[in-house]
Amino acid sequence: MMRSYWHLVCLMLTTLLISLAGRASENVTVAVSPLPVFSENLEHDADGFNVRVVKGITQEAGLTAEFITMPFSRVMTSIQKDHAMLATSVARTPAREDDFYWITPMTASHVAMFVKRSHPLAGRSVAQLKDIGTVSAMHGDYRETILQENGVTSIMSLNSWEQAIGAVVKDRADGIFFSYIGLQLICKRNRLDCGDLVPVIDWNTSYNYLVLSKHPDNAELAARLTVAASRYKSSSAFDALLDAVLPELSSMGVAVEVKEGVLSFQEPFSLEADDLWVIADYVPHFSEPDAKGEVTGYAANLVRAILAEAELERPILSAPWERIMREAARKPNVLAFSVARTPDREPLFHWITPITRNMHGLYKTDAPAVTRLEDVSGDATIAVIRKDYRGKVARDAGLKTLSFDSWETAMAALLSRDADYLFGSAGAVSVACQNLDRACDEVSLALNYQATETYLALSKSGTNPILAERLRSAAEKVKQSEAYYDWSQAWSQEMLQRHNVIQHVDNGIVNLWKKEK
Repeated sequence: MMRSYWHLVCLMLTTLLISLAGRASENVTVAVSPLPVFSENLEHDADGFNVRVVKGITQEAGLTAEFITMPFSRVMTSIQKDHAMLATSVARTPAREDDFYWITPMTASHVAMFVKRSHPLAGRSVAQLKDIGTVSAMHGDYRETILQENGVTSIMSLNSWEQAIGAVVKDRADGIFFSYIGLQLICKRNRLDCGDLVPVIDWNTSYNYLVLSKHPDNAELAARLTVAASRYKSSSAFDALLDAVLPELSSMGVAVEVKEGVLSFQEPFSLEADDLWVIADYVPHFSEPDAKGEVTGYAANLVRAILAEAELERPILSAPWERIMREAARKPNVLAFSVARTPDREPLFHWITPITRNMHGLYKTDAPAVTRLEDVSGDATIAVIRKDYRGKVARDAGLKTLSFDSWETAMAALLSRDADYLFGSAGAVSVACQNLDRACDEVSLALNYQATETYLALSKSGTNPILAERLRSAAEKVKQSEAYYDWSQAWSQEMLQRHNVIQHVDNGIVNLWKKEK
């Protein structure tokens, strides 16, 4: 008996050690390019602001970062070949929007056209980039693309920004299209005489991110890193990093402002959020108007707390789902909830924080169970909600759908055998049956399709990404607070005891199923 006991103990210890070893070996590779203060000593012990931020984020996510150095011109091709590789200082542009998971902004660089003081256009009001003459830029950089798109026909495409700056200093090019901070740091590092270079066209602000390729295998890692980034930027470790880096930049004559965990150079941030519009879909117990028309419920309370933390208090409006999607697709600064996160909505929204997680599937009465959507009989009818994404999923699978305006009417169709299946969530089924005052004992799961999360989401078109960063940071602080824990648990108990709504709150998300003991 004693030998069996110690055999069991040894087996458990071995399993634990293997598990710990597996966790310790969970590494991520990060591509960085040399830049003073931001990424230095890359051949030995990598250091600098960008490097230390990435280390902090990955440690917060339970990962170990391994850095590799390369010229920035190679970074983009490298992360396209290796989809598991992270990269720093990637400018967020419309052309790249769908190529990456934008984990967190790190710096904001203000881009301009620089010429020598002796240039004929120095000191004049220049309207167009093409007026400059020959312009130097780094090959493959997004600013080279901007030059091409704006009619600059003479572009000197070089392998590094040092070469591009040198071309202007030595009068081989008329101007360079670059950022203020990049010009300052590279001139100082390479001891180039750049005092004669002056801006003639202020272009725009480029937000530079830590990114991960948008590959299907990366979705979970991207979400993990995004949460970790918000937590790290709210930590004392990040504050200590800023205390060390800002004096160093100041000693180099670099003007810096820090806002929402982002370093901005040369010009202050302009975060325009006066037209922020907060709008909610009708969801019982989560966002529903009371007798006075005020939106109440778990999600509404959470959003109000986030807005207060971000100092962006706004009234919450209620609107049909179709209008929410229409407004979010065409207007900036539309904050909506609760929005199911699906692949086709990725281009439309910044995802601020998850609200619910639900198991979705096909529910039946008499119809047979299936293992995939494609196995459903072609003669079967699927009850769905009008304009709901699951209707599109069913139709894309070649199935016939019957659309309804509410879960109650969809459930009634299933119970009356006017529909063979209902495509929805466990939470929707539970609420529909409760509102119909039916036990729904004959309803069972025919296919467990997938888990889906709903989010507080910010429209992406025309919205400053720093606003999304402010809201993410506020959401993380709210969900980590004792006040949130207390009221969310009280709400959960009330839902279970008074309304018989099966759910539990875990890590700031309402899981709409019974908690496993």
